[in-house]
Amino acid sequence: MTNHSTVHRSTIPPILVITGVVFGFLGTILAGGGLWLVTLGDSAYYLFGGLGILATGALLVAGRRSAFWLYAAVLMAAGRTRRHHLSAGPLVADALDNPQPF
Repeated sequence: MTNHSTVHRSTIPPILVITGVVFGFLGTILAGGGLWLVTLGDSAYYLFGGLGILATGALLVAGRRSAFWLYAAVLMAAGRTRRHHLSAGPLVADALDNPQPF
C-alpha cells in the first residue's frame, strides 16, 4: 500500500536555489534603488529591471523553467533600451558625467 498523503516531487538542485536567492537579493537592491530614482524624478529603468530580476530569483527558487525565459526577456529589454540610446535618466547621466567624491 502506498501512502497518498505524501507528494513525491523532484528536488530542486541547490545551485538553482542559491542562484535564485542571489538574484532575489540583487533584484531587491536594484528595484529599491530604482524606486528611489523614480521618487527623485528619474527614469523607472532600474525599478523595472530590478523587479524582473527579483521575479527571476523567485522562479528559480521555485524550480520553474520560466525563470530562464523571464531573465532572457529582462536582458533583451535592457539591450533594446541601450540600443535605442535611451539614457538611464538625467540624474544618473549627470552623476556619470560629473563624479563627486564622498
